Amino acid sequence: MRRLTLQLTIVFFALTLSIGVACAAEVAANSEGSRASLDQLTAPLSSRRARTRKKRTFKFVYRTCESGCYEKYESSDGQEVSLILACHTSTAREAREEVQRMTGEGRVVRKGWRYYGRGRRRKLAERFVAVYSKDESGEEPAKILWYVEGICFSYIEAGSLQLALEFERSDVFAKAN
Repeated sequence: MRRLTLQLTIVFFALTLSIGVACAAEVAANSEGSRASLDQLTAPLSSRRARTRKKRTFKFVYRTCESGCYEKYESSDGQEVSLILACHTSTAREAREEVQRMTGEGRVVRKGWRYYGRGRRRKLAERFVAVYSKDESGEEPAKILWYVEGICFSYIEAGSLQLALEFERSDVFAKAN
């Protein structure tokens, strides 16, 4: 029995090795140093090409402050994003109610806790991501809201959920906090 197992193992190893060498020889013969044949071998199974999108960048446009601050940014493809620090309530309870009202107007798609800010100002904040009914352009506007404590809260307002999330992940947003 051991002898049969050993013979089968040797045959299987030899077969596997010869198939591997044959495939390598076929690739070498077809490629002839060109990258195109390697791309054909590694092409996706579906007929659609993998979608690669250029990373959006954001630039600061202007800022105004009264009872809080309003900052406007523009993406590399011309879309507008607003970052608002709202401090127009007189108590923490009113601020929480305002956050609840703003999220209640839309459909909350994500809710949880996340760190907000940088350095020593970094605090754990309650985070809401809400999507609102379609506007004239056919997009669903979105807001990402944070409430830390006190009478102020912050939010991003953008024309789409994807745009708001990309702005939140951007370096510009990290520096603004």
